Amino acid sequence: MTHPELAAFPVVVAEDVAWGDMDSFAHVSNILFFRYFQNARIEYMTRVGWFAAMDATGLGPIVKSTAGTFRRPLKYPDRLLIGARVIDVAADRVTFAHRIVSTALGAVAADGEAVIVCFDYRNGAKADLPADVRARIAELESPRANRPAWTPRAKLLPWSELLAMREQARAAGRVVVWTNGTFDLLHSGHVASLQQARALGDVLVVGVNSDRSVKAYKGLSRPILTQGERTAMLAALECVDCVVVFDEDTPAESLAKLKPDIHCKGDEYAPPHGKPVPERAVVEGYGGRIAYLPLVPGQSTSELLRRIAAAG
Repeated sequence: MTHPELAAFPVVVAEDVAWGDMDSFAHVSNILFFRYFQNARIEYMTRVGWFAAMDATGLGPIVKSTAGTFRRPLKYPDRLLIGARVIDVAADRVTFAHRIVSTALGAVAADGEAVIVCFDYRNGAKADLPADVRARIAELESPRANRPAWTPRAKLLPWSELLAMREQARAAGRVVVWTNGTFDLLHSGHVASLQQARALGDVLVVGVNSDRSVKAYKGLSRPILTQGERTAMLAALECVDCVVVFDEDTPAESLAKLKPDIHCKGDEYAPPHGKPVPERAVVEGYGGRIAYLPLVPGQSTSELLRRIAAAG
């Protein structure tokens, strides 16, 4: 699982916020942020073989200091992405940097650091970092440019190819995100929402209402642009990985076929006072979740048409 804010972190773990993690102020206790940091750090140390070396030599990690900067409160429900990377290696210690990203907020919730000393548990004294652990850290921290990102072969896909892509993504452990709409006269509000949706996972699939379905619920004067024109513009956006046309009035049937991990809606649908989500039962039925994205004030196709008409 990846996120733009975690691009520099070679190790990223995911953790769900539990209801019991919240304190009397209805947000996650700040103490737990350090547990999140620790969990990512343990995964990092496991990958570089430090615990295996400890079993053989008695040389293991011990925390010297840790600190955090809290940027946003966390609440249930949420899935957190926690990154760990080594930013300094000395003879007997390493310094970790950590970052927590909230997928519900689509933003960084906290940053942290920890100094971990190599300790000889058999003799009760500090010791130099094992050479093989040092070498594996260097390998893990090698430029991430050498690890090409996975992307589908093409963007404008028929359903048969899209479903095959979905299986490939699932097998690779990639998070597939879906959002849908008319996208008639693409504007900056659309782009902002698409970028936010893409930040929630690894592959963004955009469902586009067919010309027939748009006419059915917006009237015969719409869409202004054909589905071919609308899908071509969406496919040109860097944040969009796949584009598919659907002909139904709601995306429920498409979601049932694709089963994306995350289905994105505008925050006008957000509970408890938002508009009903007709496809909610479908998404929850296969184990997916719905994310609500903030709208950009004053940005809509209707508003853009009004401004064009006013300009003459």
